[in-house]
Amino acid sequence: MPDEVLLASTGVIGVQLDMKKMRSGLEKASSQLNAKNFKDAAKAILTTDRFPKIYNKQTKSFKLFGFAKGAGMVHPNMATMLCYLMTDLKMPQSLLQRALREAVNISFNNISVDGDISTNDMVVLLSNSQSNVEVKSRNDSIYKEFKTVLLDACWKLAKDMVRDGEGSQKIILVNVKGAKTGSDARKVARSVASSTLFKCAVFGRDPNWGRAAARVGCTSVKIKPEKLDVALFNTFVYKNGQPVRFNPKILHKQMKKNDEIKVNINLKLGKESGIAYGCDLSYDYVKLNSAYFT
Repeated sequence: MPDEVLLASTGVIGVQLDMKKMRSGLEKASSQLNAKNFKDAAKAILTTDRFPKIYNKQTKSFKLFGFAKGAGMVHPNMATMLCYLMTDLKMPQSLLQRALREAVNISFNNISVDGDISTNDMVVLLSNSQSNVEVKSRNDSIYKEFKTVLLDACWKLAKDMVRDGEGSQKIILVNVKGAKTGSDARKVARSVASSTLFKCAVFGRDPNWGRAAARVGCTSVKIKPEKLDVALFNTFVYKNGQPVRFNPKILHKQMKKNDEIKVNINLKLGKESGIAYGCDLSYDYVKLNSAYFT
C-alpha cells in the first residue's frame, strides 16, 4: 500500500530524482531483498560516505539492527542523514516513538560536521513484532534494556557519521560537566563541537583553546566566567576563568597522535553533564563541496 512506504531522499538540493531510474532500481532491489544481504542495503544508500555504517546486536529478549548514511551537511537537529533501525521486539508504536525520540535527541542531535542543516533527514525505527517477548509499559525492565541498546546503536551510527565527515581526519569529543541541566550541558557541547574556527584549529593540530572557550558563551546557557575550566585532553588551558600556562608543542604532538581530540569543560554550576561530537574541517571538505554542478 502507498501509505506503508516511507520515502527518504538525499542528493543535490533542488534537483528532482529521475523517477524512471528510481522505479527500475526499486524493482531490482526489492527482488533481491533478504535478511542475508543487509550489507548491500547499507552500501546502496551511501553518497560521499567513505564506509558503510552498521549496528547489529542480539539480546536474550530482542534483536536490533541498523544502518545509516551521512558525511556532509551534518549538524544538530539531526543531520543530512538516513538511518534505519529495525527490531523484532513487540511493543506499542507510542513506546517505540518515545524511545526513538529520546535516543535521537541525545545522539544524532549532538553531532556536527560542518554546521549545515539538511533539507531532508530521517531516522526510522521499525518493528516486525516477531519476538516472543512483548513490552506493554515503559516501566517494563525489557523496555528499559531496549532503550539502552537503542541509544547505543544511535550513538554508534552518529559517531560513525562524524568519523566519516567529508574530508575529516580527526574526531572532536566535547565533554561538558557541572551544568545545571543535561540540556544546558548539551547546548554548550554542541556550540564548541560545531565551531568552524575550532574545527580549523584541530585540522592544523593547533591548540588554539580560545576558539573553544569563546563558544561556551555563545549559547542561551547562563554561565559564570570566573568558574569556567577548559582542558584539551588532560591539560588545563583555562581554569577558574583565567588562562593557564602550558606547552603548546606537547599539545600539538598529542593532537597529531590521537584520532580523537578531547575537550573537557567544567561549568561548575551543577551536577549534570553532556557530550557532543564534531570533526575537523579540511581542504578536502572544500574540494568535495565546491563542484557539484561543474
